[in-house]
Order: sequence, then structure tokens, then C-alpha cells
Amino acid sequence: MSRAHGGSRQRRHAAAGGRGFRPGERGVYHGVAPGARTMERIHRAQRVETGYMLPRTSFARCCRAVTEAFTPLMFPSFRIQEAALEVLQAAVEAHLTTLLEQANLCTIQGRRVKLESRDIQLVRILRGEMSALDALSEG
Repeated sequence: MSRAHGGSRQRRHAAAGGRGFRPGERGVYHGVAPGARTMERIHRAQRVETGYMLPRTSFARCCRAVTEAFTPLMFPSFRIQEAALEVLQAAVEAHLTTLLEQANLCTIQGRRVKLESRDIQLVRILRGEMSALDALSEG
């Protein structure tokens, strides 16, 4: 193609991101590497995300269910302030994040890739949140 029609194929291919079929190579797909899109989404979420991982309404509904479960029937239901819910959600998410980070370290130590429930149980035992006998009865 001449320059009047948009330039060379190589330049157009490079401008398009270099993905897809290359000129002259039929049937060979040079796309994105496996897992690259997922990693790109994770990096974007880590860069942009400043909110909470759990949706606010779902967390509020869960808190309401827990308070109703522990409130005797003769008392009226509790009302939780918005600021209290926000603080509670921040604390819960921080706890879950550190728990999963430490469980992931246990997974890596066990030379595995997949996080299993026994990793979380081990972290809870080491933290003192759970006894070894409780872990045996759960499993």
C-alpha cells in the first residue's frame, strides 16, 4: 500500500497494539498472553480502587441479620449509624485482607498455588483465634 492509503502494514499493526494476525502469517494468532488481561484488571483495580471490597448494602444487611440473631425477642431491633457501619466494614475488610494474605503465604510455603481451607485454619490457629481441636472438628 502506498502512503496515500494509510501507510505500511507494519506501522498500522504496531499502532493497533501488535495484537492479532500479522501480515503474511495465516493461522498463527499472536494475541495476549494467558492471564495478561486478568493481571491488567488487577493492576487497574489496585491503582484506582479506594472504596471497599464488599458492597455497602450487602454488608449492612449482614450486620442487621447478625444483630437480630443476637437480640432477644422482647427488645426492639437495633438501628446502626452510617458512620458505625463504615468503621465496622473497614475493620472487617482489614481483618479479612490480612487473614487471606497470611493464608496465601501458607499456601506458597506448602508449594501450592491454590488457597485451601486448611491454610486459613492454620493462620487462625497461629493467631490464637482457633484451637487445633476446633480445626479438627471443622474439617
